Amino acid sequence: MKRKNGTLYTLIIMFLFVALLTWFFPVTVYQTEFANQGMARVGLMELFTYPTYTFYNFIYVFIFLLLVGGLYGILKNIKAYRVLVERIANRVKERETFYIIVTILVLSVVVSFTGFTYELLAIMPFIATIALLNKRDKVTAALMTVGPIVAGAIGNTFSVPIAGVFVNGLQIDYKDLLVSKIILLLLSCIVLIIAVLLHNKKTKETELEDELFFIPEKVTDKEKVRVWPLVVILGCFALVKLLGSIGWQTVFGLTFFTDLKGKIEAYPLFSKLVMFIVFGLTVVIMLIKYIVNKKKDKDITLRKSIGTFGVVVFIISIVILTLVTVKVFLEDAFKVTTIFTKGYNALGFNNVTIKDLFGEMVALGEWTYSEYIVWLFVLELVLMIGYKVKVNDAIENAGNGMKKVLYATLVCMFAYTILVLTSNNPIMLSILKPLINLTNSTTVAPVIRIFIYTFVTLISSFMNCDFSYLSYGVFNLSFATNSFAGNTSMLPIVGLMHQGSMGLALLIAPTSIPMLFALNTLNLSYKEWLKKTWLLFVVLLYLVLVASIVALLIY
Repeated sequence: MKRKNGTLYTLIIMFLFVALLTWFFPVTVYQTEFANQGMARVGLMELFTYPTYTFYNFIYVFIFLLLVGGLYGILKNIKAYRVLVERIANRVKERETFYIIVTILVLSVVVSFTGFTYELLAIMPFIATIALLNKRDKVTAALMTVGPIVAGAIGNTFSVPIAGVFVNGLQIDYKDLLVSKIILLLLSCIVLIIAVLLHNKKTKETELEDELFFIPEKVTDKEKVRVWPLVVILGCFALVKLLGSIGWQTVFGLTFFTDLKGKIEAYPLFSKLVMFIVFGLTVVIMLIKYIVNKKKDKDITLRKSIGTFGVVVFIISIVILTLVTVKVFLEDAFKVTTIFTKGYNALGFNNVTIKDLFGEMVALGEWTYSEYIVWLFVLELVLMIGYKVKVNDAIENAGNGMKKVLYATLVCMFAYTILVLTSNNPIMLSILKPLINLTNSTTVAPVIRIFIYTFVTLISSFMNCDFSYLSYGVFNLSFATNSFAGNTSMLPIVGLMHQGSMGLALLIAPTSIPMLFALNTLNLSYKEWLKKTWLLFVVLLYLVLVASIVALLIY
């Protein structure tokens, strides 16, 4: 597949341009006032060392995106998945408008609550597959995932990674301007839905010319395939990931999951309940597998069904389950249970807890990139085991998927290289200082100050792909805090404008991770993307400005 979408070339030019600017503009930081810290020119050696720093600091993004490729490399070769996407695509064809509306609304709300940006890319190939199988073009396929990320970021409400940045940086509350955020979220979704529908109306149905790695082959045989187990597996994993990403305690003050985590960690590992559940489930799963295989082949034996090792595990599980059951119901009526108890007490196992086995757990609501990576890896293992994919085949399929997204992943990492450059050499404040100073002038009308803040944030966002790095580094939020020290009611409006502008930049900024991954995975030209989305960008920018001005007039 030829890759000529222009994103890598654009990033290289940006990287060299910013490096060149360090030769003309000094480093400027802001705490209580602007401080010129002199020149910090980027040399030739640093042009090569910054990518190394990038991998050191953002290796989690690299691993996560590679695992996304690995996931679809495995899914593509699971027959149930091929049948599932075909069924969904066929049903969507009849109710496409309804599907587009529901998908955009649901995904946008998810982003609004969780702050997912690159994390939502885990479902991008699935969403794109549905669109492409219905003969929609690649722009629609990309918009159906990148668009909701943009809308959810613009109208972000309760997410810690986005709204939380401004809550902490501006010392405001999540509930400040909540109605305005919800309205902005809904309006952004409506504009996005209209844009997708109009684009589909203007473009003819197109046959897929490129061989995209995540598009599964069409199922030709008529054998009945059960897809509900796959739906249950994917649904459960998606639900747990969603629950893990909402700030239950941080945002809503709910401590249920935190308390539950503490109780689970402190629970004795070799307690009767844990032993009963673990070995009971082992026996049940093996019996179910044997019964299912017995229906297919009446002559099959337990050994052939679960293997020699499986039979050994089955017998051990039966023995331990029996001992635990006797211990539970008959206490010390049998001497063997007393010996069993004394044995593990003597070894000190009576003090072993679940935390000792699994280590420090992370409560639902406090998940970060580490948990997302582990969860994605566990999902791939479950699919491999559940659908009897041989280890060598699973490694080969996952490896093929990873190879297909490697280029897209490396392009995304180069976008982070620009972030590293602008963070280590903060020259943006030197360039934008004259404009920023206008927002501190009492002679400038508040409406004009909103326009200036929006413009400055938007420009800064094009050089940066991370909300927290931008807000605390490139364009420090402490300036807004000091600038409006005498009028703190302006701070929530500044936060609304900030997240709106930064979310909007995710649509077309060369450093936008969702856009870069989508375009490079779909092999879609950056020039074509800009041509199709510039009007959407303008309309959403207008919405952000109007929302900020209306909030200013009302509050």
